[in-house]
Amino acid sequence: MTEEKGSMDQLRPLRIFGAGMRARVVADFLAWEAAGRFRLDGYYDDGLPVGAEGPGGAPVLGTVADGCRELAGDGVDAFIAL
Repeated sequence: MTEEKGSMDQLRPLRIFGAGMRARVVADFLAWEAAGRFRLDGYYDDGLPVGAEGPGGAPVLGTVADGCRELAGDGVDAFIAL
């Protein structure tokens, strides 16, 4: 049984805390296993500047503290890969 990929508007937004090797593994897993369910919006990382390219080309959105503030009660899924 094949699952149709959803449009970008139907995918659940996901943000990853960390933009290193663990985050790359998570991004690869999402692209491979959960491609029709999630849209990777970007990363929160204390070691990279905002706008830098993270694994898979998604942008760094801010620091870990920024992510905690932005995602509190936002309804966006997050994965911690620090």
